Amino acid sequence: MPARWRGPVVVVLGFLMLLISAGPVFYAYGVFAPDLVATFGASRAAVNLALTAVLVVSGLASAPVGWLAARIPLHWLAMGGVLGTAAGLALVAGATAMWQVVALYATLISAADVLLGMLVINLLIAHWFERRRGLVMGIVALGGSAAAIFFPPWAAYLQGWLGWRGGFLVFAGITLLLAPAVWWLARRPAGGIPAWERRAAVAGQVSAPAGPPPSWGMFLRSADFWVITLGVGTLMALNGAIMASLVSYGRALGLDALTAASLVSTVGMTAMAGKLVFGVLADRVDLRWALRLGLLAGAVAMVLFALARDGRPLYVAALVYGLSLGALLPVWGALTAQCFGLGHYGRALGATRAAMTPINFAYPLLVGALFDWTGSYRPAWAALSALALLALGLSFLRGRQPSR
Repeated sequence: MPARWRGPVVVVLGFLMLLISAGPVFYAYGVFAPDLVATFGASRAAVNLALTAVLVVSGLASAPVGWLAARIPLHWLAMGGVLGTAAGLALVAGATAMWQVVALYATLISAADVLLGMLVINLLIAHWFERRRGLVMGIVALGGSAAAIFFPPWAAYLQGWLGWRGGFLVFAGITLLLAPAVWWLARRPAGGIPAWERRAAVAGQVSAPAGPPPSWGMFLRSADFWVITLGVGTLMALNGAIMASLVSYGRALGLDALTAASLVSTVGMTAMAGKLVFGVLADRVDLRWALRLGLLAGAVAMVLFALARDGRPLYVAALVYGLSLGALLPVWGALTAQCFGLGHYGRALGATRAAMTPINFAYPLLVGALFDWTGSYRPAWAALSALALLALGLSFLRGRQPSR
């Protein structure tokens, strides 16, 4: 394949990788969650624990995966994600207890997030694109939005036709279909970033560092590291909490299963526009302000969810939340490259993702625990809004970049 065609093909591959890693694992799960409660007699906190496990395990694994990505081919990592996810989804279909579902999400299925999802996708795109990196990351991120649009109603349809167990089996088979494309195309370009995508150094932009890899101590002393970790980590954790609970919240307010699933699709449609907007902004403005805008939209959306009393306000809240979600992938990828350079990009992505783990662990569990305690999701939405505003305030952290 000619080199000039390989870049666009990689963009399509990244889109499909995110579509498959996000759809069956995150966006379909909330549709099946009420069935898991009914089948296993589990609490909402226990059901939410499965998605929390994905975020925690993949977060902890991100640092070693970032280290491995500099030493082994990316298509090996991505194939591990395909096979682990497909096997995990198939085994969930045969689960006889909720703890087994949680265990599978914490092990095999968590491979989707760290090996098939954002970390490996960002690494792949960053090595193919520089001049249009933010825009391309925004385009690739549309895969997550497409997953939010199509997988919830699809899961609701499969739920009624084959039951939740049949739905998991169908999604396992779909995941396997991605294997050939991942094996042949998830590869870095020979010779570095293609010449037509390279750009001259911009004043104030960090270039790819020379010398030994940065240490954890260097990351922990960097204000930029904490701005990325706390800001992007909050956006990621909000998404985990919303995807685990939004369908159940809609049904609690009187919506039928298919209509409640369409709330997630509404988030996805708005996020498509948001990702393109933030992708363009990522190449043109101070990325910290793009991150702050995403956090502000997230805080407002949580307030709107808390105030909703029926279906119509829920759709308004979902639209606003979709804008917030649009900031996640393009801002994380582009801001990390800007702050730490491409030379140690995998290590920087892995370090920030690993440091986000406590946030990703806490938010979905917080929502489930507050519901079990109060019988309502509204206190949870109010708490999430306050946490988003806290992350927004902390995004103004400044400091001198430490030496290694």
